[in-house]
Amino acid sequence: MKIVILERNSVGTDISVDAIGRYGEVTAYANTTGEEAAGRIADADIVIANKTPLNESTLKDAGNVKLICLFATGYDNVDLKYCKSRGIKVANVVNYSTDAVAQHTFALCLYLLEKLRHYDDYVNSYIAMKKAGSMTASIRNIAPLFPMALRVSRKAGMPTAAPQPKHTSCRLVRLKASLVLILERSLGMLT
Repeated sequence: MKIVILERNSVGTDISVDAIGRYGEVTAYANTTGEEAAGRIADADIVIANKTPLNESTLKDAGNVKLICLFATGYDNVDLKYCKSRGIKVANVVNYSTDAVAQHTFALCLYLLEKLRHYDDYVNSYIAMKKAGSMTASIRNIAPLFPMALRVSRKAGMPTAAPQPKHTSCRLVRLKASLVLILERSLGMLT
């Protein structure tokens, strides 16, 4: 079985696609334009794509294609009516990033609403983050914010490192990337 991956790099080069080789002979292209697609899939049995147009003009000379798999949830680049007329099955990735999209949406909204760029630049000059396997919150504070920051960090499933500060006046807290404190405070989720 011949498998052609048209947009291998669309999933990131840090993600392995080697397991696909268990199902047949794989030819992978970093990226593919609409004009290149027809020639690349001419003798394919399975086509794996992301955004490359897969329609009558790209599929008409690819007589062996039985399945199109997408590295995405959307399939607006695939002519489903044409594929159905040819008996070509189409499969997408269902709900693969639903939680991440929701989290990112709230993070961006809160970043803008809370004008965090200013605070982030200020805090970055004072607080260091450590990364060891999973995200770790490094909190320098024994003032009133520390217990709340520690509770939110643990609630978010983050291992915490709470070094003793050299100065008790240090009241800065930085939780890398997720904006957990602001999200919790803004949505009234703290109990």
